[in-house]
Amino acid sequence: MVSDKSKMCFIYNPHSAGVLKRGSFLKKNHQKLNGQLHSLEKFSDVKVIVCKALKNKVSHICIEGGDGTVHGVMTEFLKQSSNLTLPSFILIPGGNTNQISRNIGIKSTSIKALEKSFKNDNTTNIPMLSITDDKNNSYYGFLFSSGALPQMTEYTKKRFHQRGIGGSAAVLGGMIKGLKKKNKIVQPTKIKINIETLKNHTIDSLHFGSIITTLPSLILKLDPFWGKEEFPLRFTYASSDYKRFFKNVISLWFGKKNKSRKKYGLFSWNANKIIFNYTGPCMLDGELLKLSDSFIVSSTKPIKFIR
Repeated sequence: MVSDKSKMCFIYNPHSAGVLKRGSFLKKNHQKLNGQLHSLEKFSDVKVIVCKALKNKVSHICIEGGDGTVHGVMTEFLKQSSNLTLPSFILIPGGNTNQISRNIGIKSTSIKALEKSFKNDNTTNIPMLSITDDKNNSYYGFLFSSGALPQMTEYTKKRFHQRGIGGSAAVLGGMIKGLKKKNKIVQPTKIKINIETLKNHTIDSLHFGSIITTLPSLILKLDPFWGKEEFPLRFTYASSDYKRFFKNVISLWFGKKNKSRKKYGLFSWNANKIIFNYTGPCMLDGELLKLSDSFIVSSTKPIKFIR
């Protein structure tokens, strides 16, 4: 592990679903791991914790919680760091779905896994999404969605989580309900998008939904992106008249990406920047966003994660 105790900062959210259920791994082991412990008992404390870590030039930040916790802590680091060098990050799952930590966090929640990651220098460099609207509001995260996914996520929270069903099972249940052609959960929304890639594209129509990420895959090892351009934003768009959605998802699940899905109303690109004119529901890392009707999605510089 890092030899200088002042260079390790452990942040955990006691209110995250996994932490509430199993207890905090960091709280139990922070002394063995040689790090300073901080609890997000009040999430408003995150700014003070982040500013202190940056002032002390902490080299490694370990975050334990769900996607919302990771999103909140990482966002504060990006807002407060300005031109400062960011520390390296270690993510430990502690929420419901833990999509972010399952992708770029440590493989298992154990001291042995952490020590192995440091010893072998298992790292990955991943940028975050940067979202800025025309009122100068800025947001950072890993998974942005418009249209269907925000609508389905809200349905999932209300129907599945209240019944005690959590994690990927709840997400899958919400998706199955929402993707049925005749449902009252998802309604098409008007959108105009300018996509800046090798050949720029403009879409102006009703859409079923769109998703953008910088992560290498999503839940259940699903990777519904098949763009080939060398840009950081992985973007998939579904028109309101999409067809054979499940058939195409299964095909992608098995890695069949070298085909066009245009005839099914499904499109995917890797992009440098995406400009939205849109007033419908938006979501970032599981949280609804309040954006003006004109906003831009781009990416941050790559951030170092220890795995």
